Amino acid sequence: MSAPPDNGSGLRATTDTLMTPGQVAVLFHVDPKTVTRWAHAGRLGSLRTPGGHRRFREAEVMQLLRSLTTEAGPTMTSASGPTMTSAAGPTMTSAAGPTMTSAAGPTMTSAAGHT
Repeated sequence: MSAPPDNGSGLRATTDTLMTPGQVAVLFHVDPKTVTRWAHAGRLGSLRTPGGHRRFREAEVMQLLRSLTTEAGPTMTSASGPTMTSAAGPTMTSAAGPTMTSAAGPTMTSAAGHT
């Protein structure tokens, strides 16, 4: 891979797409101030414009998004909480609490068996 071309000022031109805190916030469903806090904490790298505004490299943002995003399979389980299984319809069960099953329609039952 070759280096980006020199733009004549002694600085290398980059082809990175830069994003504003607002654009990053939309992807993560957070407030733009949260994105700025992440940059301050070192969780997400940022650049500063000549005017002092933060910009984020799109490639780095997408990498962080991928690392935080997991695909939900047909079964999600928790040792102490509810379990949700999707076959023909959503089924929610909990060892310590109520059970909701939806095959032909929602049914709510508790551990004691009440409907």
